[in-house]
Amino acid sequence: MKISKERLDTECAILSCIYQDLTLTSEYELRSEYFSLNDTRFFFSLAYELAKKVKEIDELSVSGFVGSNGLIEVFNNYGGYERIENLLNLKANVENIESYIDSLKKMILIERYIDLGINLERKYEISGRTIIPIEEAPYLNCTQFSSLMQSIILDVGVDVEFQEFKLQSLHFTDEEKRRIREKEISDTSHFDIAMTWKTEENEDRYIQSFKYLDKELVGLSRGLGIHVIASTTGVGKSTMLCNVAMALVESGNKVMYVSNEFESIYLKRLMVSYVCSNVFHCKTITRQKLIEADLTDEEYEIFEKANDFIKEKFEGKMTFVCVEEFNFEKITKVFNKLGMTEGYNYLMVDTFKSDDMDSAMIEMVNNSKILDKWGRKNGYGVVMTMQLLKSTDKVSYLTGSQLAFAKQVLDVAHSVLLARRVRPWELDPENKAFIDPFYYEYNKFEKTFKQKKFKIINSQNGGTDKQNEYKKGYLDKSKNYIILFCDKNRSGRTDFVLLYQMDSFGRLTEYGYAGKVSTGMLMQ
Repeated sequence: MKISKERLDTECAILSCIYQDLTLTSEYELRSEYFSLNDTRFFFSLAYELAKKVKEIDELSVSGFVGSNGLIEVFNNYGGYERIENLLNLKANVENIESYIDSLKKMILIERYIDLGINLERKYEISGRTIIPIEEAPYLNCTQFSSLMQSIILDVGVDVEFQEFKLQSLHFTDEEKRRIREKEISDTSHFDIAMTWKTEENEDRYIQSFKYLDKELVGLSRGLGIHVIASTTGVGKSTMLCNVAMALVESGNKVMYVSNEFESIYLKRLMVSYVCSNVFHCKTITRQKLIEADLTDEEYEIFEKANDFIKEKFEGKMTFVCVEEFNFEKITKVFNKLGMTEGYNYLMVDTFKSDDMDSAMIEMVNNSKILDKWGRKNGYGVVMTMQLLKSTDKVSYLTGSQLAFAKQVLDVAHSVLLARRVRPWELDPENKAFIDPFYYEYNKFEKTFKQKKFKIINSQNGGTDKQNEYKKGYLDKSKNYIILFCDKNRSGRTDFVLLYQMDSFGRLTEYGYAGKVSTGMLMQ
């Protein structure tokens, strides 16, 4: 959105007043989201925090504060103390701050009405008078303009956003129609491609890990509810979440990954093993080898290349935070800082166990609605892994009812996915529990996608089965697979089950769908 010079001037006037008198931060209701750019939001938040520590602004106190809070790089990128001096030199009249704030709130209100598709330049008939809202605005304060618009809404029936709810008509606005025509998807990001790179011959390569899941969920939404990935211990929730996080970064997002179960070294090993295997074709650098620090000179050279690859692709785009217990306030405070200063927009939360009903899980569930509300308010995407109860270990068809505090979680979730391992007999066509896997293949002559059944093989038998081990359309039952059930999906259908293979290097490969999964308990 293009920001008007008038609004920027008003924001700077408010900042000038605040930096002249820090006590104004407590006297007037202001929030960082009132400011339109990252730098103005940053300097407002900085003044708000400084007001808790000092009474007056000087270079020494500011430098000390940004240094002790790890903000030096961001502070310098936005102009450093010279920027504060520029604000002070504006010498905006502190006595006029109420007028500045009112003008800013009115501009924000006008922008909200425009975003809702309300034409402020058209004529409206109100109580026998002809009103053009945008022409009335300069002569009204924010409260008066809001009253005018509410009168128009009540009389004419256009949309408006109130503080706690929306009254909206049920036809598409011109802006919404434009987005559909131009195939523009807002508030969501696709995550089908997990990683892209160029070979030494400058050829493009990519890994597509979530082709079907991305299509079913229509990407991962932001601000429309949390996304939940659940399973019992050892299935691979963290590996799946890491694959999703890498895919979100690949599509241009920034991700903060939070865990109370492991530290960053876990993800480092997983990601470097993934890159060594897939980008540099080294199948010997396993996570176990990295734990034991048992690399040959040749392997260490490849390890360094993989580490440089990860640094270039993910530094400043994916960051990790380890917490001992779930603390909503602390996590969102860190994320709000990254969102405000660096554009982070997805929060990945991993892993909060439920088997023992410990304090971490109870607090997380109690805060699930708050976390959902926080994500909705700020337009952030939230993806969480959860632990299924041990009693579900032998359940064949998983549903959201197997989650601890199922109702609370399902109420706030945009999507709920539940995973378990595939048992060997479920890949035996002669067994009544056979999951009948299939995939879709494009028919270029009919220009349609056709459903194709997998041919089940066992590469350990050798012969033709071994030859077909990696060919399309074949499923090797000697390998380990995971099936993923969808219990809730606000963007589409829920009656699908997907089939994945997770290798020892952390790569998740999506094969297709499970055609049928029996209900009841898992029995051979």
